[in-house]
Amino acid sequence: MDCPGCKQPRGTGGVRFVAKWAELTEGAAGECPRCMFCVAFVECIRRQRQTTRQLQKITVRPGERGLILLNGLSNPGENGIIVEIFRVEGRGENPLGITRVRRRLPPNTGHPETIGIVRPWIEECDLLHDTCKLRRQRPPFSPKRLLDLRDDRVVLREGLNPTKYACLSHCWGANAYSTITKTLSDNVDIFRSEGVPRDALTKTFREAVSVCRSLGIWHLWIDSFCIIQDSPEDWRDQAAQMADIYENAFLTIAASWAPDGSHGLFSDVPPMYHGYEVPGYPDVYVREAIADMPSSSTTSEGSRDWPLLRRGWVYQEMRLSPRILHFGRIEVLWRCVCARKNNSGHNATVADFQGNPNGFEKFTPPAYEELGREDPVRLWHQSIEDYSGLLLTFETDRMIALAAVTQRMHHLRGGQDRYLAGLWESSLVRDLNWMAVPAIERPTPKNRAFPSWSWASIATWVMYLMDTEPAFVSVKEVRYQPVGPDYLGEFTEARITLEGPVIDCSHNMARFAGQNLWAADRWTVTGEIEVIKYIPDYCWDGPTAMPDGFDGGNGWAYIIPIGVRRKDTTFCAIYVRRKGDFYERLGMVNIGIVGGEGLTADAHADRVVAAVEGLPRDSVSIV
Repeated sequence: MDCPGCKQPRGTGGVRFVAKWAELTEGAAGECPRCMFCVAFVECIRRQRQTTRQLQKITVRPGERGLILLNGLSNPGENGIIVEIFRVEGRGENPLGITRVRRRLPPNTGHPETIGIVRPWIEECDLLHDTCKLRRQRPPFSPKRLLDLRDDRVVLREGLNPTKYACLSHCWGANAYSTITKTLSDNVDIFRSEGVPRDALTKTFREAVSVCRSLGIWHLWIDSFCIIQDSPEDWRDQAAQMADIYENAFLTIAASWAPDGSHGLFSDVPPMYHGYEVPGYPDVYVREAIADMPSSSTTSEGSRDWPLLRRGWVYQEMRLSPRILHFGRIEVLWRCVCARKNNSGHNATVADFQGNPNGFEKFTPPAYEELGREDPVRLWHQSIEDYSGLLLTFETDRMIALAAVTQRMHHLRGGQDRYLAGLWESSLVRDLNWMAVPAIERPTPKNRAFPSWSWASIATWVMYLMDTEPAFVSVKEVRYQPVGPDYLGEFTEARITLEGPVIDCSHNMARFAGQNLWAADRWTVTGEIEVIKYIPDYCWDGPTAMPDGFDGGNGWAYIIPIGVRRKDTTFCAIYVRRKGDFYERLGMVNIGIVGGEGLTADAHADRVVAAVEGLPRDSVSIV
């Protein structure tokens, strides 16, 4: 007869089952080993949470991961508690057959035990990771400035011979620029001769120094001290070196949980994650499951528990660093090209339980020899999707905060392509095919620092319609004059001229101006061509906003078809409106044929192509 709890013959071994608390306790009363064990660890969780709530339902998924869902014990608003069963150093047996060997967590991530775990990770990477070894085979390099940690002081050094050093990735915090101590023109000589006063180091900086010394790393690069912050010339010089600085670091230490320097690198680990021995089952432990890095940088847990990963400057730091040691709120995580390690001893995530196989890889070092085999255009579009949704204190940093990645992308493109404020000349038409992520409020840009045809011109998350091929339009002229290296994104002139079929929308401008989010209603714009979707780049200040000098004539606004995605016959276009002597981009448009819903995909595509090719052609210059 089957057990009323686990719905299986009484015994041991891994089985999947769902049971209510009453069923589970009935099974335990009948001496079913599985149910007795489940009751024991549920009571352990209740005691740890100090809750009187009663379990409603348990979902058991045994096996190597050992994740179990408990409903009813969580706080109001929580979906449930996911717990994990594990054993330490291979000892301990349990009736569910869960075999995962993990570690109990220390009470604080700065515990000496943590360094004892990190050292073998470094040694393994040094000795066994062939791909990581290749990334370290670079010409000798040293940043212009480093903090010297070899005695009790922290001294700013310049012009050192190439040496082993670490980088610190951290959040400055709100208003930190005006409050924290940093290297300036009037104190740089003091920091060189006398060192940085200890009380000038934030808690995060002091603890990063401690980690470096414990690991035998005697030099540290921190942006606020190793760049002269009030010197535009030094900023430009160091921004040009950023790729080399991070790529050549022995290790990047990331204060991933800390929103500012006052929180520190280390964190007290909440008790529910320590691991508690299940009464009656020696060396078998239970704890609440530890979430790994979030599946998206825009999720709520990404903002709350991993604030560093929401920062735009951090994207290139994470992508270029060969090895990263993340100090999270709960545990320490290691990321290199070849390995993903956590000091809890597990790499499973809560997302694994929920059936999401995708990890959060945009903050993981890539293997650049693998990237070199990818389509560089698609790779760039994916990078922009990953980066554009991150936060910047100053929107003017939008290009410079990506400059190091841009340098490496230039290399992947053969070193000959020209970078145009976030787009590339060789793939310019494809690169124009960006759109603002729908359903996000987007303010009208003020004092726009970048050309309207660049995704960098709007302060919001953008996405690309992947696999779109250029069609109908060609680039007639590019007038772009950079100031300094082009990857820094500064320019004195930025104008592109497209030549191709155009749809004059001068008399539909009010219709476009009234759309503040993703417009899914259709309307005819000319002949048999209709707008299927319009995605404005930003929200209008008013529903009837019109350009200065509008006289009711033609030539004030155009839809310019630029590409097609053949797998679903999506025809893409950009919407532009006159601005002075030129035009500015205002949004992305999908076009189709009036009444085309009943056509086959091929028939619809043929009709659209014929209609577009029959349009008048013109040259349109966009700024």
